Amino acid sequence: MSNPVRVLAHGWYGAGNVGDELLLRVLTQWCEEASAQVSVLSVNPGHTRDVHGLEAVDASDYPSVARLMIDSDLFVLGGGGLFQTHYSFTVPTLYSYGPGDVASYARPALMARQMGVPSLMWAQGVGPLRGAQARAVVRDVYSGAEFASVRDAVSAELLREIGVDSEIVVAPDPVWALPVVDHGVIQGGKRRLGLVMRPWDAAPGWEDRFVESLRATVDADAFRLVWIPFQSGEAAGSTSDLPFLRGLAARLDGYEHEFLDLHALDSAAVAIASCERLVCMRLHAQILAFKLDRPILCVEYDPKMERASQHVAMPSTGRIKPASPQDTWNRSLAELMSGDDLKADQDRVAEAATGALAHRQVLHGAIVHARARAKRDWCDRDFDWMGTWSAAWLHSLIADRDDTIASLHEEIGQRDSSLAQIRDVVAQQQTELAGLEQSLEQAQAECLAQRPLRERVDALTQAIEESDRARISLCHELSRRSLAVENLTGRVALLRGEKQAAERAREAADIALAKTSNELQHVTTSLSWRITHPIRFARALVVLPMPERKQLVYSALRSAFWSLPKPLRDRFDQIRQKVGSRRARRSALAARSTSNAWVEMAASHAKIAIVPSAFEFDELANQRPINLAKYLAKKGYLVVFAAWQWSRQEQLTKSETMVFPGIWQVDLYSLIDHAAALGQRKDNESVFFLTLPAPELVELHQQLRRKGLAVVYDILDEWEAFNAVGQAPWFSAEHECEAVLAADAVTAVSPPLVAKFERLRSDMHVIGNGYTAATLGVDNKFCTSAVDRTAVQPCIGYFGHLTDAWFDWEIVLGAARQMPDFKFEIIGYGTPEWVDRAASELPNLVLVGKVPPSELSQYARHWHVGLAPFRPGPLAVAIDPIKVYEYMYLGLPTVCTGIPHLAQLPGVAVVEGLEAFVRACRDKARAPVDYDSLERCLVDTTWEARFDRMMNVLDTTDLRGLYVA
Repeated sequence: MSNPVRVLAHGWYGAGNVGDELLLRVLTQWCEEASAQVSVLSVNPGHTRDVHGLEAVDASDYPSVARLMIDSDLFVLGGGGLFQTHYSFTVPTLYSYGPGDVASYARPALMARQMGVPSLMWAQGVGPLRGAQARAVVRDVYSGAEFASVRDAVSAELLREIGVDSEIVVAPDPVWALPVVDHGVIQGGKRRLGLVMRPWDAAPGWEDRFVESLRATVDADAFRLVWIPFQSGEAAGSTSDLPFLRGLAARLDGYEHEFLDLHALDSAAVAIASCERLVCMRLHAQILAFKLDRPILCVEYDPKMERASQHVAMPSTGRIKPASPQDTWNRSLAELMSGDDLKADQDRVAEAATGALAHRQVLHGAIVHARARAKRDWCDRDFDWMGTWSAAWLHSLIADRDDTIASLHEEIGQRDSSLAQIRDVVAQQQTELAGLEQSLEQAQAECLAQRPLRERVDALTQAIEESDRARISLCHELSRRSLAVENLTGRVALLRGEKQAAERAREAADIALAKTSNELQHVTTSLSWRITHPIRFARALVVLPMPERKQLVYSALRSAFWSLPKPLRDRFDQIRQKVGSRRARRSALAARSTSNAWVEMAASHAKIAIVPSAFEFDELANQRPINLAKYLAKKGYLVVFAAWQWSRQEQLTKSETMVFPGIWQVDLYSLIDHAAALGQRKDNESVFFLTLPAPELVELHQQLRRKGLAVVYDILDEWEAFNAVGQAPWFSAEHECEAVLAADAVTAVSPPLVAKFERLRSDMHVIGNGYTAATLGVDNKFCTSAVDRTAVQPCIGYFGHLTDAWFDWEIVLGAARQMPDFKFEIIGYGTPEWVDRAASELPNLVLVGKVPPSELSQYARHWHVGLAPFRPGPLAVAIDPIKVYEYMYLGLPTVCTGIPHLAQLPGVAVVEGLEAFVRACRDKARAPVDYDSLERCLVDTTWEARFDRMMNVLDTTDLRGLYVA
């Protein structure tokens, strides 16, 4: 015919997907049979022109698409699985014509409708469609099409479900009807096992099971592995299967590998035919294998592959899901390798090929309809006037902009002319300057004759400069001291205000006390009080603790003695004196129960440091106060290490002993009782490190400052959050604010702790936690570098406290359930009973118990990943876990939850939620470790580096020198 019907086709064409390119080949052949000419909207027009020899334009190039559409007689969308929500499907994509998501397939259909071009929805697989918007868009597109066909009944049922009531033809995929020539299996050498695989993240770990089953069932001496990529990734945004296939092959050493190139479309069937048997994870590779009658194992990652297998009565042992367990993979592959039973029913294959021709009939019918239609006349009924007017308005704005640009170019030309004139003036002035320089040289020659005078002038100039520098230095010092005075004045005013408020409160308390005293006197002098006194006395003897009971009896006897007549008092006086002497001796002994030996030791040392701690000293414990004490002792300090007591009666095991060279441990109450006896310091280096904002310790700061000690508040944790979960019962927000305001320097282990108090002061410093190589073992640095990151069962570990107040057991147990191919080793103490029960049901999770720090490396050297799983919340977000730095020293990548600021450390992934946690564990276990980045970070995170910085912060503060004598 002289005027062939012009067909414009659109689909996932040009992306290098063999299945879609085969569909375009079939579409083109069937159009040519009906004397129709095909043009293509492609994601890569160059690839489409090279492979198919067809006119093609970029599918996101609006002007080119509109030009082809307005010249076309029929628009064909398909085939393949275009409309589905496996990937993003959003309505906003319809309103722009750049590269978009799945919804972009609807745009040309909407354009065809407006331009009056009939549409054919051809040979598509529809679904799944999740969400009302996606369903509404697909319903609108299909309802507006004159013709439609789908490749399975499920797609047709879905279209009916969403409201499409027009006629829909159901037939097998058109590739079933593609003529295929069997060129035969390549002979000579090893037998050929074809592998058509694809990435699939919906079933994590399936690749490991696939590789393991190949090793278990395929004889490397008999078979060559032929890798066939059905997605070559020709277009931007389209990935290639080849890197994934090469990654699988890299894990199969000992096998011969061959990678085929399918850039020539006819080579797809040749590649499939060249193999004796195949494992297929692509629909159209599966169809070609069925047509070529090859034994095949179908890896059915999508329902479309399941339906293809069912259509040709494929044996159940030749079908497998990616998520199938290891024994199913082994059994299915073994069956494929052992015989030729896993084949399609060829009668059913022929039936599918015949059935697929229904798509040709629909296509030919649409072409006949397009040819018979009268020539389109202009009609404004469905014309997009608003769009046309908007475009015209936009072109007008562009024209105005072009006029402005031309005007600016003219102005630039005028300025260039002015600049040339200025350059002429500058050249003239440079000539004059050259003359002046010559005159200056003559003057300098004359000055040489007066050299003695010049040397005197130089000396005076130098003296003036030195005087200026001294004056500037004095000004800076004066400014610094003025600022210090202003700060002190402000603090004095604040203290005066607090004093006045305290005096007012005391006056109010005195008034209330006087009123209460009067009421008490009235009660105690009443008749009822005297009558009930024996009853109250007897009750007190029953309910009071023994010390208070003894004190009550003693007071009652003493009152009774002095109420006796004098003759009786004289008679019992010797007994009274004996009882009084015994009580006095007991009181004196109690007063001496807290030792002041540390005060005497401090007097003989050049400098001292007081370091409170929640624990007794343990040289091997990697706690911040303990490491600070050891650091200070090595710097020549006498360290008074004050261990926490919950009461005065609590007995500690190491008190009043030299627990480490230069470190003397005392009880908390020994520090409190005898701080006033400490001699005045003269050294300008002694310091009180406030590591716990307990009221008993905070209230020491004024007393110790008067003794000449600087005060540093080192914020170790979010104490308020700890108190909220039943820890740190001594916490007082008022006392912590006092510690922040009163300290000479404030340091904190994390940025959130600094942010919490920035309303009080702005000169706080973040100094994180660290590690000590000696504690972990000098030879254990990067000891995990020898682990095999391709191991069949990688190991994930943790060491530390295990309370469920902050340890996220739910996410760890959930990960262990989802990752049966990984082993979890949990080291530590404090495991809740419910966790013990849950762990007993997980064979891949081991609760090791408590392990000494020196032995941690024996476990960790076999780990692939370290964990820091903290419950999200105010407690976790502010901490800086020491274990993360220990993991880094051992060479472990870390997966963490709840602590965002750790993401800045090398090798640390901070995630939220179980799915992200599992994904990060898998990624970190397999990825290579960047030891160079770890090394750079470890240099700055030793305890010595951390405390060097802390002491430098203290040395640069302006307050310390104002009160140290």
